[in-house]
Amino acid sequence: MFAYTGIGVRAESDWVFGRKRNQCSASAGIGVRWGPEYTLKHQLPVLPLFNSFWEELPKLFSWLHGFESSTKLPAIPANETINSEWKPPRMAQAWRNGVPVEMIRFAATNRLCISFKYRRESQIIEPYALRKSSNGALLLCGTKPESYETQTYNVNEMQNVTVEAIGFTPKFATEMASIR
Repeated sequence: MFAYTGIGVRAESDWVFGRKRNQCSASAGIGVRWGPEYTLKHQLPVLPLFNSFWEELPKLFSWLHGFESSTKLPAIPANETINSEWKPPRMAQAWRNGVPVEMIRFAATNRLCISFKYRRESQIIEPYALRKSSNGALLLCGTKPESYETQTYNVNEMQNVTVEAIGFTPKFATEMASIR
């Protein structure tokens, strides 16, 4: 599969499935912390759950060796009429609407739920898609984790958006950036 690079594909058995945490450097006499929670926490709004990525490794190796094909997930349905011509931008941008849209995109990409207030009610959803309605409103499509009920939210009416450390297995395709 990657013969042109001259780099062989490692097998799943080459990896040790376990993690070392909180190792101390005896030679320096200083406690050194290791792990994503120590090396990435200052760079990301919320750390994606390590176990969700760790559990995907066997599938990744199966795919790399050609034993498993990727499955295409369906698009999430919207509860409003959608402008099918509009696609979200590929890169981060200033949305100028008072809602941290890039945080929502981060959460969707890393399969993390978001919480927010919408019309005075607290919501927690799995975010999947940014779309524009036929009247130009920016919409977020997602599902409620407990019921898998699809919901569409007007982004301008969302308040106190927070990325949660609650992972999810996607049921729909993530459509947060267009690939042209």
